[in-house]
Amino acid sequence: MAEQIGKMLLKAARGMGAEDLRLEHGGKHPRVTGRIGDRPFMYVVPGSSSDWRAGRNALSGLRRLLGYERPRSEAKVGSGKNGCVKQSKSRNHSSLGATSLAVNAATVP
Repeated sequence: MAEQIGKMLLKAARGMGAEDLRLEHGGKHPRVTGRIGDRPFMYVVPGSSSDWRAGRNALSGLRRLLGYERPRSEAKVGSGKNGCVKQSKSRNHSSLGATSLAVNAATVP
């Protein structure tokens, strides 16, 4: 799992403009190393994660480390009033009056 996450992080870092990228093995956890501009960085990849969100969490950590902000067109945008929350009736349970909420990621702290 750590090997797959490491390869995914290499590809993502390359897309964020990082150079001289390497996936290093040694110690307990693999590391993604490289540089962005003239600043070197090292990100330790989680070694054994049993959570299905492990890749997403690692990518989020790498983005924070590199100071990368997704362009507005890639970010999730709510389609409700003010772009914050959309409330709609559930198709499967419309007779029960169940509602579902979709929250805009930009509004979550």
